Amino acid sequence: MPLVKKLHQESDNVTKPEWIRGHYFGAISLLLQSGDSLLAVPVALEIQDGVEKTDNKSPSLVDKMSGLCREYIEAGSYVILDAYFASKALIQEFRYHSLHLITRVKINTVARAPLPPSPLKRGPGRPRCWGKRLELRTLFHDSDSLTTECLSLYGKKQSLSYRTVDLHWDSPENLVRFVLVLWSEGKQIILLSTDLNLSGAEIILAYSWRFKIEVTFRTLIGPEIAKLTPAAK
Repeated sequence: MPLVKKLHQESDNVTKPEWIRGHYFGAISLLLQSGDSLLAVPVALEIQDGVEKTDNKSPSLVDKMSGLCREYIEAGSYVILDAYFASKALIQEFRYHSLHLITRVKINTVARAPLPPSPLKRGPGRPRCWGKRLELRTLFHDSDSLTTECLSLYGKKQSLSYRTVDLHWDSPENLVRFVLVLWSEGKQIILLSTDLNLSGAEIILAYSWRFKIEVTFRTLIGPEIAKLTPAAK
């Protein structure tokens, strides 16, 4: 195919190669429930890379995904995206178009605490916009603040511990909800939700549904791969 390029994959799945050759695809699926099953039904699928403009004004992959979501998804909906798309600019675009985002952020993410109440008599100088700087990974050190719960994730019951904290990240005016998740085997991840009304367990469960799109991809490419690969004898 034309314009195939070398691509880097960021994945916790060790069976995936770090580098592959191919295209970047942007895909949107609608999560539907049928009985006790959840299905990711494809709505849009497009190649999001190609010839780049020489004036450096080509939109980034994050910008393209943001535009795709705003084009196909109704206001008030929840968008569950991979950590690659955890962008402050994307969150602000979603806020403007009344979309909620649930995603994962990097373990070294830094956020800001809310400012304390303003004193009645303010001193000289420009008022502060941001509160105290917090490295989110350090919040895992306080094990007493973690809630342990058994949730149904990825088709099985799993015990994990988590903590929910509301902080500023994309702007000093709006809070986002971070969920610090500690898996039973010791793995740490941090999730983000722009809807502060969701509980920590609901955010964890919603992010686990993103895996459904992986199943959809395998279903879509399965027949094509079968045509190219000789059947095993």
